[in-house]
Amino acid sequence: MVVDKVASTAVLGVCGTLGFHETGKQIHCHALKSGFLSDLGVGNAIMTMDSKCSNMDDAIKIFNVMPAHDIVSWNRLIS
Repeated sequence: MVVDKVASTAVLGVCGTLGFHETGKQIHCHALKSGFLSDLGVGNAIMTMDSKCSNMDDAIKIFNVMPAHDIVSWNRLIS
């Protein structure tokens, strides 16, 4: 099975909604190894998953390493 940017974004969203932080961290590592962190949607999904799982320190770290930010990134950071 091939996990691409779209699948990573979807799975990270589910992990955040259900509170599966450990599984989300594994998908985060896969995205990092695959070079998906340059994708704005994947970065936002990781930030959302971290913040929904009450891990704002990691969400801030992801925000700081993201190459670009949009309104979703900024809203997730301040909410």
